[in-house]
Amino acid sequence: MIVKKIVRSRSLLVRCLPYVIMIILFLLSSLSNNELPKINFKHIDKVEHFIAYFTLSFLWFLALKTSKVSFKKALIFAVLFTTMYGVFDELHQKFFTNDRTGDVFDLIADFLGATTSSILVYFRYRNDFKD
Repeated sequence: MIVKKIVRSRSLLVRCLPYVIMIILFLLSSLSNNELPKINFKHIDKVEHFIAYFTLSFLWFLALKTSKVSFKKALIFAVLFTTMYGVFDELHQKFFTNDRTGDVFDLIADFLGATTSSILVYFRYRNDFKD
């Protein structure tokens, strides 16, 4: 029920959270590889992308629902906005950073994280939102 309470609150903070996360992701993707902590786990970056974009998609859903967008449209637009941001981020890394590269597999992890988030929200909350 906490999600429904958050949506009903129509909070400006909730609507701003996706933008805050996007700024943080942009700043992190602008860092040099040497400035990032090293974790000795194969494909950890894909896991990080999945988690970050899962979270971003969920926050977009909340922000859109507080703006009175229908449940299904909020889910679809959350995935679209999140995936488009992932494309932007990979292009930013490819063309505007010195030692980072755009990676299609990162984009796939972004899309899978966003889609998984929306699928879970759909199955968990589809009966709670009648719009």
